[in-house]
Amino acid sequence: LGPVEGRDLRSQLKATTAGDTAMLCNALEKGADGAVDPLNKMRAYAAATLAFTGHCSESTAQALQSADCLPKLRLRFDSLLQLLHYDPAVLGSVEELQAFQGCYIDDAQAKQLGEGLQHAEQLKCASLYMDKSQCEVLTALANGLRDKKLLQLDIRMRGGRINDSGLADLASALSPLIQDLRLDFSETPVNSSGWKALAEALNSLENLEKFALFASKTKFDDTAIELVAHALCKQSKITTITLKAPNSAVTHGSIVKAVDMLAACKEATTLKLDFKGTSRTDAADELATAALADKPSIRLGDALKKMEALAHLELGLSRMGLSSAAALDLRAGLCGFAKRVKSVQLDLSNNAVADEGAKALLELLNDLRKLCASASINLRGNSGVSSDIAAQFRGVSSDIA
Repeated sequence: LGPVEGRDLRSQLKATTAGDTAMLCNALEKGADGAVDPLNKMRAYAAATLAFTGHCSESTAQALQSADCLPKLRLRFDSLLQLLHYDPAVLGSVEELQAFQGCYIDDAQAKQLGEGLQHAEQLKCASLYMDKSQCEVLTALANGLRDKKLLQLDIRMRGGRINDSGLADLASALSPLIQDLRLDFSETPVNSSGWKALAEALNSLENLEKFALFASKTKFDDTAIELVAHALCKQSKITTITLKAPNSAVTHGSIVKAVDMLAACKEATTLKLDFKGTSRTDAADELATAALADKPSIRLGDALKKMEALAHLELGLSRMGLSSAAALDLRAGLCGFAKRVKSVQLDLSNNAVADEGAKALLELLNDLRKLCASASINLRGNSGVSSDIAAQFRGVSSDIA
């Protein structure tokens, strides 16, 4: 194997052929007896990553079961289905499990997966992608992860046929020790009770530092975002918040309320929100919507001012019916932390912003650029912006029209 010195061994340990498998097993067996120096070094240098790109043979699995030389084993698969080839006992020494290729898992496979994960007593980090799978997968996954001392969990089930009870099962199994939680339930039929269960589970977490939720084309609505924001605002250690639910039912007023609640997260340095509207209204409806959207009880700019540690901001507010009043409000709010900000991305495309609002945003952009901050503002599709103002934007950034 050569000297490892704690390096990522994905390029060195790949059981893709019979020869490779035999060589790997031999090395592991000798390592367990203390006969192979490079493998002994693994005790002092974190973990080895075994990236299995094909079927894992029984001989490899048997070798891994006796892998005392790999106290912190990380397994990465192209597909989660490959895990089902293992004797569940192999997972007893696994601390990190990754399967990034989204795959469909049926009910029988879900049950087998849950039973296998129950053996992973040392599991600390899991990234499992199961696109278009059934609701039973979440229930089985919850059974497998329950009582685990997870620090990081990344679950993706885009387009899955999951329901509120499945999400509630998963939420109830979350470890209170978790620090990094990423959930992607885009294009699923999860409803209000599912989001409520998730919010309640977030209330019980004690060490959350990073949270990301993706809910594009779902029934994620005003009530859901306010419930989630209310739960997150109680997290005293959280630094990164990502909420992205474009083409959902979230309105501008609820976004403002959510940001105002999140301002209680005094350690939050990164905020990423994307709630692009579902469709572009005609001019008359757009102006009427803007009149309402621009007058929530709390203004977005004022809410952002309260986030004292904020350094990275992404806002996706396309097709929300916003007028120049919203742009002026953002300008006033973002001026408050222009000196400490490192990056700003604003997407206000396809709204009703006119020249007055565009000029304010142009001033903001120039201020940010002077401070060497990375900044971009998208105003495409705002028919009220004149060609002269648009030309000035293009002179500052190619990202802006």
